[in-house]
Amino acid sequence: MPLVQVLPEQPTDIIGDIHGELEALMALLHSLGYSDTGTHAQGRHLVFAGDLVDRGPDSPAVMEKIISLVESGSAQCVLGNHELNILRGVGKGGNDWILEEDPLLQTSTSHKYASIHQRQKFIQFLDQQPFVLEGPHLRIVHACWNSDAVEALNQLDQAKGTINQRYRQVEQKISLELETQANNESRKRELARYSSQISDPDWQAQLLPGHIEVAIAFQMNNPFRILTTSEEKVTQTPFWAGGKWRMTERSRWWDFYEDQVPVVIGHFWRLFNQDAKRIAGMFGPDVFAGIPSHDWMGKQHNVYCVDYSVGQRHLERQQEAQEDFHGKLAALRYPEWEVVQDDGPVVDIGPPGLKQ
Repeated sequence: MPLVQVLPEQPTDIIGDIHGELEALMALLHSLGYSDTGTHAQGRHLVFAGDLVDRGPDSPAVMEKIISLVESGSAQCVLGNHELNILRGVGKGGNDWILEEDPLLQTSTSHKYASIHQRQKFIQFLDQQPFVLEGPHLRIVHACWNSDAVEALNQLDQAKGTINQRYRQVEQKISLELETQANNESRKRELARYSSQISDPDWQAQLLPGHIEVAIAFQMNNPFRILTTSEEKVTQTPFWAGGKWRMTERSRWWDFYEDQVPVVIGHFWRLFNQDAKRIAGMFGPDVFAGIPSHDWMGKQHNVYCVDYSVGQRHLERQQEAQEDFHGKLAALRYPEWEVVQDDGPVVDIGPPGLKQ
C-alpha cells in the first residue's frame, strides 16, 4: 500500500490522538453522529490522525474498532510515532500491551494486553497504512508537513519490504553518510565519553556538538521521523525527557509553511482551554506558547493541531482520580471548521487563512 494516499473530497471528521482511550473514542463518535458500525446519516468520512494506541486502558479494543471502520470504507488513518515504534519493535511509550509476548513479564495491570492473534492482526494492518493523506482541499499528517519528506516517501514506495525494512534502509544510508564525514572520529570519541551521562538524570547537562549533529542527522534526513515527530532544531538548554537528556527540540515548522492547502496534525499535546492542567509535562519548550487553544497556526494561519492531550488521562487517573479530565479527545469537522470534544462542547474555529 502507498505510504502517501489520497484524501477524498467529502465532509470529514479528523480525530486526534486516541492513545488507547476507548471510552473517549466511543463518546466522540456518538457526538459526531456515527453509528456503531461507523456509518453516518450524512455520509461523512472519518480520519484518524495517528497515535491510536499506548498509555490508555484498552489499546486492543481501539485497534479492533479502527480496523473495522477502515475495512468497511468508513475511515482512513495515518500512522503516528507510536504506531511506527510498534512496527519497528521498539518498546516505548507504554506499548508493552502489544510487544510483550510473555504474560509473566507483563508489567502493568492498568491496561489490557493483545493476544498473540491480535498482535499479528494489528501489525499486519498497521503495515498497510499511510503516513500522509493528501487532497486538493486538505492535508493530514501526524506531526509535520515537510514536502521533501513526503516526496521521499513517494520514492520509498518503489522499494520493497515492510515499513520497518524501509525505515532501516533510510537509517543505514544516514549512518554511512556520517561515517564518511571528516569529523567522524572526534564525534565518536565524544559519543563514547558521554554515553553514560546522557541517561543520568543527575548529570549537569551540557550541549554536546557531536550528539547534536547525530540527532539532527537521524531526525532531519529520515522522512518517517519528520512526518511522525516533527522537524527539530538545536535547543538552547538541554532538557530531560524520555529517559535521557535532549539537546534538540521540536520546531514550530508551521511558521515556515508557505502552501495554501490547510494541514491538520496531532502529536503535540494541545490544551482544550488555557486553564486546563497539563499532567504529563512538556517535551522541551512549549510549541504552543502564545497560541490560543483553538487558533489556526503558522504563517498562512492554515495549520491546526487537533490533539488535545487525551494521552495524559492515564496519569490523571493515577494522580487525581477524577472523571472531569483535563486531557480531551477531539475531532475537527470539515468543511464546518468546528472542533467537537468527546464530552460534548463544540468550538467554531472559523476557516483557515484568517487570523483569529
